[in-house]
Amino acid sequence: NLELASDEVRLLTEIAVVAIGRRDPDRARQLFAALCELRPDVDFPYIGLALALMSGGRAADAVKLLEEADRRFPNNAAIQTHLGMALLLNDRRTHSTAMLNRVVRRRDIGQQDKRLARALLLQPIPSYSTH
Repeated sequence: NLELASDEVRLLTEIAVVAIGRRDPDRARQLFAALCELRPDVDFPYIGLALALMSGGRAADAVKLLEEADRRFPNNAAIQTHLGMALLLNDRRTHSTAMLNRVVRRRDIGQQDKRLARALLLQPIPSYSTH
């Protein structure tokens, strides 16, 4: 079992985020998938992997991953918000709206945690280019 120091996890995360920014979702997906295996106890690798999947045009896979993560980390606002985003990209607007509205109405999280959910509710369906 490979143990990574927190600075190593942070470096891998930063590389994966840069890969998404450079339109290399496959590299980001590989890095975040490895982080999910190495750190199954925290939410951020699942969110990162979902973002990599969405940026690669694989919203349906992101939905499945985030539904599993939502069961693993119940009541996690970040996972629920990103699940709402994935549902939106997967043309499941009704389910997306319900999920995002649940996040926005929560009283146990701060306004900053609600900001992305509110923005997604106000936006038309975004599209990611796979070119």
